Amino acid sequence: MTPRTQQRAIAGGLIWLGLIAGVVFLFRSVAETAPEAIGDLITYASHQRHSIDVETGFSLPLKPGDPIYQDGSDEAKPIGMVWSSKHQDDGGTRLSLVMYANCPAITDKDYLVYREATDSVEWMLRTMFHDEKKKELKGLIQNAVQENRAELVDLFKPLVVKSLKEATGLIREDLAVAFEHRQPQLNKLSQRYQTEVLQKKLVPVFQEEVWPIIQAESEPLVSEISREIWDEVSVFGFGWRYLYDQTPLPKKQLTEKKFKKFVDEKAKPIIAAHMDDVLVLQKKISSQVANNEKVKQALNESVQAATNDPELQQFLADVLQDVLINNPRLQEAMNKQWSSPEARQAFELANAKLDPVVREIGISLFGTPDGGITPEFASVLRRRILFKDSRWLTLKIVDPAANEALGAEASMPLNLSLQVSTQHSTAPIKLKGASE
Repeated sequence: MTPRTQQRAIAGGLIWLGLIAGVVFLFRSVAETAPEAIGDLITYASHQRHSIDVETGFSLPLKPGDPIYQDGSDEAKPIGMVWSSKHQDDGGTRLSLVMYANCPAITDKDYLVYREATDSVEWMLRTMFHDEKKKELKGLIQNAVQENRAELVDLFKPLVVKSLKEATGLIREDLAVAFEHRQPQLNKLSQRYQTEVLQKKLVPVFQEEVWPIIQAESEPLVSEISREIWDEVSVFGFGWRYLYDQTPLPKKQLTEKKFKKFVDEKAKPIIAAHMDDVLVLQKKISSQVANNEKVKQALNESVQAATNDPELQQFLADVLQDVLINNPRLQEAMNKQWSSPEARQAFELANAKLDPVVREIGISLFGTPDGGITPEFASVLRRRILFKDSRWLTLKIVDPAANEALGAEASMPLNLSLQVSTQHSTAPIKLKGASE
């Protein structure tokens, strides 16, 4: 053996020794930190795996590596995976599955179910802000607000009051301008509602239901007040003044002056003395009108007609768009107000007060560099960024007791049927994170 060959042999031996030492070191590290993973590797290497074929008459978006779970199992470990997925000329899909050693005994009566999970924004928000998380965040915010309420109010109350006062004035001015610009459209709507709602619905129900109630309830009080006023009327005094006004003599309008004096000195005091009775009557009439079924039905129909009127909705949307959103004067005023030195100082002080709770909220939602990310955030990252856990198969055991009696070494069928779930669900995996 030449020296050059010996050097190569020694170098190769050192490389192999380094690789072996690295594997041993890695094995020991994994054994110390995650002993269950070593058990899974040993089980995976020492037990026989089984292959199962599945053919469907429809297309499935499964890919090699997609997991298979056991339906209803408490364990979040896959019992198999998709080995290959091929689309057929007839539009179907041919799947080749590999079942792991932890897969239970299977019979030809059992079947697979294809499931998939949504990755919508609604799912992401539901995952990140589930009930327990919302309760936790609510507690953090409430505690922070309670501790700093007085100081925050003192900081922002003058800014809010000044902003609302200025915004209210601008909105009032621009609202009048917006209605004026749309006066033809407003007149058209008013005329249509006067015909369709007022004349056809509200006026008839007022005549048939409301006015009879007013007449029946107010008649005794009106008669009493009228009688008292009539008792104070001087027919002779009004009569001769009326006759005098009809003559060509000077100083006319004696009747008008007498009537005005009578109203001020007699009628008004009588009516004022019955004001309590008038208020009681008003409440009584209002109660009867409010409880009248035909009146309530007419008002509800009128409100519904306005609420469901696309023309009115578009009119109001256009007005609000001009007054609140596309309003340069309002935007300029608010920007000026909330970028003032007083506003910047208020925000700086508020940030200093609320920074601790903001950090706590961030830790609760996302985790820490030392403790790791939270299970919720990990789930969102896997689904939205890594595109994991979006589709999988579940094995449905029809008769678990009968399958268990067969034993793990029983022969498995070569083919299984497959169904498709129409409901979105979540992959049965358990993620560890900062919150655990």
